[in-house]
Amino acid sequence: MKIYSTLLNTLLVSNVIIRFFTNRLKIIPRYFNVSDLMITGLLIVSFLIYRVNNHEKLNNGRMFFYLLIFNLICIIGSFLNSRYIYLPAAISQLIMWNEPIILFLILINLPFSLINIDTFRKLLFFLIIVELIIGIFQIPIYLKTRESESIIGTFQHNAEQYAAFLMIGVFYLLGKMTLIRSKKTMHIIYITGILVLILLIENKASWITMAVSLYFLLNIIGKAGKEPASRIKIIFFMLLLSSVGYLTISMTSSTLKKFNNITEAIKTNNILNIGKIKAYGDIFRSDTDNFWMFFVGSGLGTFYSKASTQYYAETYQYYGIADEYNYESQKRGFRESDSMGGIIKQAKNFEPYFKQYYLNRRLFLIYSGTADSPFSSYASLLGETGMLGLIIYFGFYIYIIKNMKFNLKKYFGNSHIFPLITASFGFLLYIIIMGFYNFWLETGRLTTILWSMIAMVVKYDEINSTEASVDIHEGLAS
Repeated sequence: MKIYSTLLNTLLVSNVIIRFFTNRLKIIPRYFNVSDLMITGLLIVSFLIYRVNNHEKLNNGRMFFYLLIFNLICIIGSFLNSRYIYLPAAISQLIMWNEPIILFLILINLPFSLINIDTFRKLLFFLIIVELIIGIFQIPIYLKTRESESIIGTFQHNAEQYAAFLMIGVFYLLGKMTLIRSKKTMHIIYITGILVLILLIENKASWITMAVSLYFLLNIIGKAGKEPASRIKIIFFMLLLSSVGYLTISMTSSTLKKFNNITEAIKTNNILNIGKIKAYGDIFRSDTDNFWMFFVGSGLGTFYSKASTQYYAETYQYYGIADEYNYESQKRGFRESDSMGGIIKQAKNFEPYFKQYYLNRRLFLIYSGTADSPFSSYASLLGETGMLGLIIYFGFYIYIIKNMKFNLKKYFGNSHIFPLITASFGFLLYIIIMGFYNFWLETGRLTTILWSMIAMVVKYDEINSTEASVDIHEGLAS
């Protein structure tokens, strides 16, 4: 039992700090940036050994079945479009889709104890505190350079992921604030401070995601509390956070004009020509040209996925002036992935499938890497696995949302698990929303943290329910 807990905790720590040693200090080879895959692999081996000696019924066997169906769809779609399949990219993308779900299924079927779960919870909160302290010490560098990527904690080269990890702390503290009413003011100060730090990282997509995920989580917590004044408190709290957020952004941000470009796109009827939205038009045209792609997609690593940005030696980008709607397409070399340090061998002289659709219509530039880029998790799912793959895979997230809502109500006020539930639920909402902007559902460093947190909540409920059942039976017997 100890080995499972050790591996899980190592996975959590590695996801948070590994880039500092590989990309910053450069004392560890960069291929260790995929340590999440290595540790998940060890957990798979441990699980198989455990199953040899224990033939208990699998928890959530239906999810295993649907994951198998999803993989079959991926294979069928890739086979039918084999002309455009670059095998390393396809395998990489398949691993990215499978890793978090397999990790979750393994963890809920291993014998974790309440002590293991509590250790995981405390370690998560400790890492959040450490990252917050590091971020605070990086603020002077930001004030001097005005580069938002100066505030990154130990998430070298990825301030977005650092902001996401800090949001786990916000969601966790919301759960703590609900439990310890005498310290509510202090918790509000802590939460506000973390949010201000996140706002200094000028990633506008994360600002919107932060607001939406906070609103939904607070609304659900309010309903779970069943207090008449809960809704009023939530409205007041959101107004407070919104005011602080507005003041912070207006005083520090130098790129708010990008929001004006979105307004201009709406006024000029160019909303469908924004890169992120145009991506779905490209997929529709692909499905029209090949009817079977509507059901099973164009195959893995072919259409706006994370693998299709990593493995193709060339991609295409539009340059021009948005007002005049005057564009030039230029070929742009793509460097090898920073995260893999040369392990990824890019497909030279191999044109990506999406190229023929990406270049067929002009873009309306927002001059934001997030908005202008067509790549995102949902475009990837729809384009590469079709409607069937999208429904099944997103179904995993819908199922977990329902599970988290149930446990949030069931364990409302439980000091042992409630903060971890709110952290898991809030981070779940955050990742789901960010999937519209980028390939966050495919980023193992984040998804393995998320699904590990969810697995510990599910295990707690299983252990708690089993012990309650035993107590009832013992009571009846006596």
